This record gives sequence, C-alpha cells and structure tokens, in this order.
Amino acid sequence: MSDLDAKSSARYAAMAASALKDASTFLGIRRPAYPVLVVAPVGATATEYFSQAARPGVWPNSYVTIWPTNSLLPYILIDPSIEANIVDVQGNHVDADEYVRHTLTHEMIHVLTSSRSDIHPNPSEEWLREGGADYFAYLSRRSSAKIHPDFRTGFAGKVRRIPTNDDFARNSDMQVDPYDAASSVMTYIDSKYGAGSAKKLYLERASSPASPLDSALTNVLGTNYANLEKGWLKWIQQA
Repeated sequence: MSDLDAKSSARYAAMAASALKDASTFLGIRRPAYPVLVVAPVGATATEYFSQAARPGVWPNSYVTIWPTNSLLPYILIDPSIEANIVDVQGNHVDADEYVRHTLTHEMIHVLTSSRSDIHPNPSEEWLREGGADYFAYLSRRSSAKIHPDFRTGFAGKVRRIPTNDDFARNSDMQVDPYDAASSVMTYIDSKYGAGSAKKLYLERASSPASPLDSALTNVLGTNYANLEKGWLKWIQQA
C-alpha cells in the first residue's frame, strides 16, 4: 500500500485477500505464496501515474496489473477516483465497494494466470484474456450481478467483430467498450457450448499460447474463430 490512511489500506487489503481467494477457488489454481500488493496512486493524475508505471496504451482511470522488471511481486495499481460515480453498461449506478471487489477479482485472475507466476501464462489474445478475467470475476462472485448485466443489450448494430488487441489499445473504431464486448463473447461461449466452456477455453489457451488459436477453439468448442465470431454477432442481435 502507498499514500493511504490506515482505514483505506485495511479496506483494500481485505478486498484483495477476498478477491484472491475467490479467483483461486474459481480457476482451481493454488494461491501464490507471496502477497499481492495493491498500490493506490495519490498525488498524481491517473494518466501520469499509469503511463509511468504500467504498460503503454493502458486505459487510465482504471485498475491494472503489472509485474515490474526484477520484481518478485505483482502490483495491482488502483485509481481511487473511479469509485466516485460508477455505472454499468446500461447506465445504472453500481455500489463502489461491489465494483472494487469485482475489479480486484478480475485483476487477481490476471495474477494467477500470469506468465511470471510459473503457474499459467495469460492467453495472448486480449479478448480472451480480458473478457475471461471480467466474466470469471462475475462467476466467482455471484453477488456481483449488477456488474455483469446481459451484455447483448445495446450492442446490436454497434459491433462488427470480436475486439482485436488494437481495440484494447484504444486504436479502434469500436462504439462499445472492448472489455464489455469481450466479456459478452465469454458469456456467449458458455451459453452456446455449455457452462464451464469459457473457463476451459481460457486455460487451454493459456497453457499453449504459442499454438494457433483455432487449435484451442477446435479442441474445446469444436469450432474455429470465424464461426465463433459469426455466432456471437448473431447472438447479440437477438437481445
């Protein structure tokens, strides 16, 4: 922790511990033996802090997991200012504590599947990595229903593809948040191919990130990327 009063530090620490337990239990991956540091940037704007501390192209005003060079510990960076007025994709207010718990669980999933953890690497496709982390954070915490509404709502006519890696770097013409779109893809996978299929695909891809994506899709879902995308686009039109 840094630059936080004792009460705020305790709040984040408790939520981080709970999030790590939830993520570990859901994925079936043992919790790491090291503590996960939650750093709250105070005294600098989020954009400045994140551009200095995180990878290029990261979305500001958010949370992000990084693993600094030569560090044995991952860092989850938090911008507390985002807690002031949080709304979901449908414009509904979201409780700040619920949002923090959900987002920390999302980040803990990244920690548990990071290539630096010597457990599982992350999938190389951002839609699978980020969509999986967000969708699994919801599934591992059933109380966070408001964090994960039906992501088909409002998508019709606004998306033409599964988000690419460039879409996540804001080099995009997408009319919706790529994180929401990616989570929608994972929701569709479980809806179409059966509960648990999205997690199986995520871990399959994470275990063989250098192999063709279609190999994992064929092994787990019996389909390929083109047909997955076609099916998802049709599914969101049905909202």
